[in-house]
Amino acid sequence: MDLGLTGKVAVVTGGSEGIGKAAALSMAREGTRVAIVARTKEKLDATAAEIRASGGDVIAVPCDVMDEAQVNAAIVQVIARWGGVDILVNNAGTSAARKFEDVSDDVWETDLGIKGMRAVRPSGATYSRPPFCAWRWGARLRSPSAAPLGWTALPSPPRPSLI
Repeated sequence: MDLGLTGKVAVVTGGSEGIGKAAALSMAREGTRVAIVARTKEKLDATAAEIRASGGDVIAVPCDVMDEAQVNAAIVQVIARWGGVDILVNNAGTSAARKFEDVSDDVWETDLGIKGMRAVRPSGATYSRPPFCAWRWGARLRSPSAAPLGWTALPSPPRPSLI
């Protein structure tokens, strides 16, 4: 199926495993150049190798979305390589998957902080840079793991928004 993504550039946070990895692989199969962004270099490298083996054009960028400088550097790296960003998939996150009573406040704060900032920092770093801020085509997606926010896409032209 042709989704019209050939030649587009996507940044996928949390792109080394799970939903992010699946999104990156799917977009690469559609001809999208994909930058996968996550904290663990080894997982990034393994996913990048898998995407390359399937014929995809990919870069793996180690980055913690909680660190604004790292996010800015990651987006600058993608723009330097491919000239811009067309698609931003905000998927980075953690999971406090255990019994409610076993989750400390620190774990909740980290979990919720990452899920909130995964949308704010990459979006701000992307939208504030030409050519993305002036383009007439663009999309930002938040993964279902961000429930109850769900998947969202920006209108054209893309601009920052929080839902």
